[in-house]
Amino acid sequence: MEELYHDNRDESNHDMDTQEVCVISEMEVKTVVQKLTRNAAAGNDNIPAEFIQTLGEKGIQAITKLMNKIYNTGIIPDDFLQAIFITVPKVQQAQECADFCTISLISIENIATSD
Repeated sequence: MEELYHDNRDESNHDMDTQEVCVISEMEVKTVVQKLTRNAAAGNDNIPAEFIQTLGEKGIQAITKLMNKIYNTGIIPDDFLQAIFITVPKVQQAQECADFCTISLISIENIATSD
């Protein structure tokens, strides 16, 4: 998991003004929010996808601004780094790691930009 979220960008990117470099558009955020699965389990923040989908244009603007700030500075809020891991056995009487499927419950904000 640590490798999955590791920031491989050049250190010089972390000092950029977030107003100058916007890599995520409002349309991209809106598209991803619309695709969020309804009735899915919420992460640590207990915010369901349905709530995010009701935020409207002002909400999309706020999420876009936040995601761009995170992306441009490379500073990820601690809340975004938390996840709940659940192991589900694939077979009866599972004993080995390969006998389990791991599910990660993360806050919906993390999902909103992963597409």
